[in-house]
Amino acid sequence: MKKLTLLLIGLFLSASFAWAEGERQEIQPEKLPKFSHGIIQSYFPGTQVVTACKEKINNAAYEAVLDNGAIIKFDKDGQWCMVDCGTEAVPANMVHGKVKMYMAQKGIDTSIVKMEKDKKGNYTYYLSDTTELHFDNQFRFVE
Repeated sequence: MKKLTLLLIGLFLSASFAWAEGERQEIQPEKLPKFSHGIIQSYFPGTQVVTACKEKINNAAYEAVLDNGAIIKFDKDGQWCMVDCGTEAVPANMVHGKVKMYMAQKGIDTSIVKMEKDKKGNYTYYLSDTTELHFDNQFRFVE
C-alpha cells in the first residue's frame, strides 16, 4: 500500500510539473502581436527581443525578454500589461504625465523600475526604493 501511495504521489507531481511547463510556449519574436513591436521600438530603441513566449491557456498574454534585461508582458492586442526593468528605470516617456506630475508634487525622486496595468485599467508603479504607487484608470492616486 505504501508503494502504491508513493507511486501515485510521484505521478501526480510529474503531471503537475508537466502541466505548469506546458502553460507557456516559446515563440519567435516576430510572432508577438504587431502592436507590441511598435512599443518595443518606441520605448526601447536599439534593443532586441531575446526570448518571446505565448500563454497557451487562453492565448491572451505574451512576454518578451529584451537583451537589456527588461521584461514586457502584452495582452492579445499587443498593449503592454507589465514592464519590468529590474533595477533600471522604466523609460520616462512610457510613464503617464499625471504620474510624473504626482511624483514631482510629492517630492518623490526615486525611479520607477516596474509598472503594471490590470484589466480594469488601474496602474501600479513600483519604485526603486520598493514603494508602490497605485492609480486608477483616470490616473488618480489611490491610497
